[in-house]
Amino acid sequence: MSDKKFLKKEAISFGWETAKANIGFFVLFLLVIWLAEAIFNAPSGYYWGRYYFWSPIFSLLSWIVGLFVGLAVIRVTLRFNRGETAEFEDLWMGYPKFLEFLVGSILYGLLVFAGILLLIIPGIYWAVRYQFYGFCIVDRDVGPVEAMKMSGRITRGSWWNLFWLGILQFLVVLLGLLACCVGLFWAAPTAMLAHAYAYMKLAAYEPPAAQQPVAAAVPPSEAPPAPPAE
Repeated sequence: MSDKKFLKKEAISFGWETAKANIGFFVLFLLVIWLAEAIFNAPSGYYWGRYYFWSPIFSLLSWIVGLFVGLAVIRVTLRFNRGETAEFEDLWMGYPKFLEFLVGSILYGLLVFAGILLLIIPGIYWAVRYQFYGFCIVDRDVGPVEAMKMSGRITRGSWWNLFWLGILQFLVVLLGLLACCVGLFWAAPTAMLAHAYAYMKLAAYEPPAAQQPVAAAVPPSEAPPAPPAE
C-alpha cells in the first residue's frame, strides 16, 4: 500500500541532520558502547579454540552486552525521533525490557535462520519484515510475540522501501569506514536514526492497543423502604 511508504531520502536526511546537531553526544555514546562490546568480544576471540570452558562464557556475555547495546540504541534513537533530547542514562534505562528483548531476539534469530535454510530468500524477506520487533517492545510496551506480529503488520506494503533503506544505511556506514573510520562517528548515528525514523513513520499506522477502562464497581441500589401500613 503506497500510503504506508516513507521517503528514504527523508529518513537519511533526518539521521544526517540530527547526528550533526548532536555530534558531541553521539561521539561519547558510540565510544561507550563500542568499548563495552570490545571488553567482552576480545576475550571471546582470544579464548576461542584454546580454552573450551571460558570461550562459551565470554561469547554469552558478549551477546548479553550486545542486547543491552541494542536496547540503548533503540531508546536513544526513538527519543531523538520524538524531538526529545537523549541522555546518557538511556544507556541502561532500557533494562526493564531486557527479558522481552531477549526472547524477541531469539524468536527473530530463529525465524531468519529458518528462512536462510529455505534457500536464503525467505530469510532476507523475514529479516526485513520483522526487523522492528525491538522498537515495538520498547515503544509500545508489548511482549515479544506481539512485537513480532506488530512488526509484520506495520511493514506490510513497505518491504522494498525498507530493503533499499537498508542498502542506503549500509552505504552510509561504508563511507564512514572509508573516511579513516573517523566518519563512523557521524555515519553510524545517521544509519541508526534513519532506521528509527522509518519505524516511527510506519508505526503511525498502527493504533495504540485499545485499553478498556475498568468499570467502577457500583453497589446495587437499595430497595426503597416499604410504605408504613395504614
